[in-house]
Amino acid sequence: MVDGTTEDYELLLPYEERELAQVPDRILGWLRAMDEHTGYQVTRLGHSLQAATRALRAGEDEEMVVCALVHDVGDVLAPANHSEVVAAMVRPYVSERNYWILKHHGVFQGVYWFQHIGADPNARDRWADTPGTRRAPTSAPTMTRTPSTPTTRPSRWWSSSRWSDVCSTRGG
Repeated sequence: MVDGTTEDYELLLPYEERELAQVPDRILGWLRAMDEHTGYQVTRLGHSLQAATRALRAGEDEEMVVCALVHDVGDVLAPANHSEVVAAMVRPYVSERNYWILKHHGVFQGVYWFQHIGADPNARDRWADTPGTRRAPTSAPTMTRTPSTPTTRPSRWWSSSRWSDVCSTRGG
């Protein structure tokens, strides 16, 4: 890479643009893959649709509704750290607040079940001094951008028509 020229890297741009354009369809595919029963009363897709519906009914903005919809797609790729995976996938496109919520939602839900697997159900208390995070993270601590994180967000990667496709298959 050290020997690459501007012209070399310009050749890669169309490939990168094509990859970025495929992100919404990949996420939709992962959502569809979650439409199988895994022992819970509802499928993971059903759960995601419930979360998005609740966010919508609570008056949350479109970005939060989409984050609620996709919050568990990391399960398809990395069940052990699904929260961090989905947060990393959508970080360039969402606010710092929503990134923080996605990244930590697994720890916050642990209050209900960590004690059953020998983990600390109060693990979320490490953020107890952060305003709004005791019950649910309504605001996030100031995050520092890393060099790999863009300083400007790319355009929105979701559209209502794309998401309605998946929702309509489930009556959502």
